[in-house]
Amino acid sequence: MILVKEYFLAGYKATWSGSYFNAVELLGHYVNFPHPTLLERVTAEMQELKTQTGVAVADVLSVQNTANKARIHMMPPPEFPEAYFSWARMCYSGFDEKLSDLSPEKIAFDIGYYSGEILTSMKVLKVILKISTAVIGVPAFEPQWKNLSKTILKANKQLSAAARLSTMTPNGPVKLHDLLYARLTMAALEIGQADIDFSSDAYLRLLSGKIENYLSDFNESIQTIAAEL
Repeated sequence: MILVKEYFLAGYKATWSGSYFNAVELLGHYVNFPHPTLLERVTAEMQELKTQTGVAVADVLSVQNTANKARIHMMPPPEFPEAYFSWARMCYSGFDEKLSDLSPEKIAFDIGYYSGEILTSMKVLKVILKISTAVIGVPAFEPQWKNLSKTILKANKQLSAAARLSTMTPNGPVKLHDLLYARLTMAALEIGQADIDFSSDAYLRLLSGKIENYLSDFNESIQTIAAEL
């Protein structure tokens, strides 16, 4: 028997692992960029990401393991960053087809999935904010920031729908609403609606610091919240 908390963690790890793959893909576009200061910051971010490789791989394998236990067909784990998006989408489709829409297991999976998507987008945005201060003039990162903001706000709407279901469904994982959603939705709105403004280095650093605090807070509490289910 697969526990509700396992479905929640599978959903969360499916998208949170993308914070590694998406950041690697983003930085890969700039590793040979002819700008010394930008290259220095990109290199520093890549070095930091290398320390996270093991955790990302473990998260992906954990999702695969849960899928195997539930007899859900999955793509092989992504071997390179560009393959992650297809893997994550097929992951969602597999769990979505297997689980009943109003079951506690599906609701928990959805809450985990969309929570991880919000936090992944925040992490990639933090990377952009950190490297963007190296570039003078009109930034090339504005479209990426806009897209990440849209992703955060869209995922927050989907998270809100799943969280509401948790309070309306018999035996629903209501603790995910109270312990996770109630805090994460506020953070998602703050970051997703933040002004897109590259003109102030102080503003970029402030926003980056806020994101870092949110990432630390939620990543530390995920396992504790799961244990409550």
